[in-house]
Amino acid sequence: MLKRTVYVVLFAVLALFLTMPSIKANGLTGDLDHDGNVDLNDVLIAVEAFGARPGHERWNSEADLNGDSVVSMADMIILVSNFGN
Repeated sequence: MLKRTVYVVLFAVLALFLTMPSIKANGLTGDLDHDGNVDLNDVLIAVEAFGARPGHERWNSEADLNGDSVVSMADMIILVSNFGN
């Protein structure tokens, strides 16, 4: 089930990325692996935490990019808006 969820979220993130090519935010918000760029590795980290809240075994506070205590599509949109930076 988790594998299917990962594929669904990756597909949604890819679809957002392809439909929003003109959106680019400043900075490196979304650089979850701290390697200096926002790439597929960061997406995978966020996907692993997708749907998690504090206290959940998959919770990753760094993947909560908007600070609302849940890793959701809003966080994925922020990450995708910086993808490739």
